[in-house]
Amino acid sequence: MELNLGRLGHSLSDRLVVDREGGINTLHASDSCWAWFIRLIISWIWSPSGYSDENRRAVACVKTYLIDQLGAERLQRICSRYDINLTRMQEKGSPLLSRDLAKIITGIHDVKIEDIEDLIDTAKRGEDAWPEWIPEHLRAPLRDVDYAQQLDSATFAQVYHALADFRIEHTVKEIDEDSISGGAPTESMACFWHDAFLADRERMVLMEENSNDDFESFVHNAIARIIPREMDVGMLIPAPNHPDGREQFYRVSGKVISGKGMVSYVLLPATEDTHLQPVRFYRGTMARPSAIDSSSTLITDLERNLGETAFQSGKIYEPYLKAALGPIPVVVGHSLGSTIAQKDAVHNTDIKEMYLFNGPGITKKEIDEFNQRMAQAESENILLHIRDSHTDHYSAVGQAHLGYNAPLDEEGDYDKVVIDYRKYYPTRNTPPSYAHVQVPHRENRFHGIEGGHTAAQVNELLHRSDLEASNECCRVSLGPIIAKIIELIRDFFRWLFGSRTYEQLGLHIGMYERGKWRVKHFRPEDLPYSNLVN
Repeated sequence: MELNLGRLGHSLSDRLVVDREGGINTLHASDSCWAWFIRLIISWIWSPSGYSDENRRAVACVKTYLIDQLGAERLQRICSRYDINLTRMQEKGSPLLSRDLAKIITGIHDVKIEDIEDLIDTAKRGEDAWPEWIPEHLRAPLRDVDYAQQLDSATFAQVYHALADFRIEHTVKEIDEDSISGGAPTESMACFWHDAFLADRERMVLMEENSNDDFESFVHNAIARIIPREMDVGMLIPAPNHPDGREQFYRVSGKVISGKGMVSYVLLPATEDTHLQPVRFYRGTMARPSAIDSSSTLITDLERNLGETAFQSGKIYEPYLKAALGPIPVVVGHSLGSTIAQKDAVHNTDIKEMYLFNGPGITKKEIDEFNQRMAQAESENILLHIRDSHTDHYSAVGQAHLGYNAPLDEEGDYDKVVIDYRKYYPTRNTPPSYAHVQVPHRENRFHGIEGGHTAAQVNELLHRSDLEASNECCRVSLGPIIAKIIELIRDFFRWLFGSRTYEQLGLHIGMYERGKWRVKHFRPEDLPYSNLVN
């Protein structure tokens, strides 16, 4: 039998080498130019029925092997994400292409919480159910827990790597982290049509050094580059190592797609023996059409009260999100996401720490409300990590950034609002658009970081209208008109063609119910009647 897969490893061919009755004798690759010519040119003119039969046997062969090694549930999750239907391919006699195999391999390496839950169930079954490529010493600790969160972090990390290290020798195009610029994909066509396969490969490249990052670098890289590549609830994100060196992980436990500019994720620690805190991310503006709800972010950027529509559109989900996942003490925002986070902090008493990167300002009225709340005796401290980039014109709009005119003590120092302000200086040849999205601790486009500002200097820098008054004037005067035009175009195309935004609209929650991991999707019309916690 001849498989049109690129290169298959010995582990696959050794296990599936003989099926005499089905006509399977050998496995080898069809990756030569001549093989491509025979299959795609000659078979297009005259296709012998044997080709279709061979394709069916090939798909059945690979499907059987993957189910045996991965389990039917995990294989189905991977195929669903990348729109691969092995059963239909087998019925139609379609070839299993090298790209199909590359997608499956990518899905295997992208370990999810459901994969670990499946392995826990497998560990409790008989000896024959245990995959031989998973180390035997992991079986006992998995058998002793009811669900993944009960694992200690060291065992969790071992299980994660064991599930990710399943090998099929196959060439997948490598992606260099240096080629990734902010949230933009490395392939131009992916700017217009969402490519989950490419996005997942880029995301995994960006996560490779997470364990070695400090927390600020981790959240900056996550909000500026990982979050724009879109995650599903249940995905696992490597986090900075514990101070004692243990590996730690976050799991994506919540996602909000409001359809009007808010895209937000909640990450919870994957294990209990961790110093990680729950963290919420607010995504920034997405100018590329392939990004989910991208047009809405442009619309809310251009309204007079920047980000207000996006913020208001997400408020319906807040009580349900808190009921299911608890209070979120750490909030991170970039660009528009930073503005939405600032609006959230005005009245949200659960927030204790914020990382705000290159964020436009909010209204003076909201600033005053926040300062009045923080000046009250019963209010708790909040720590603001504010980061700006020199020459970044995109964030120099709005009225004032959170922290402006923050309450001071009698000695003129910050009191309950503690501000950690830093300004990054990009290299001379770095365009302003790059300065807005780059991560200084991960990239070499910055040559300096300025800190140590006095309260008066911070106030001056946080008064956004003083920085680029002309930009703000143009945005306020022309923005609403342009926003209305974009809104009409957006609504027309959603009505005519549908959209991924409408499919994913609402609140996505992943949580444990009676010891079982469950993922639920609540649309806006469902929420008043929902009971998230049983």
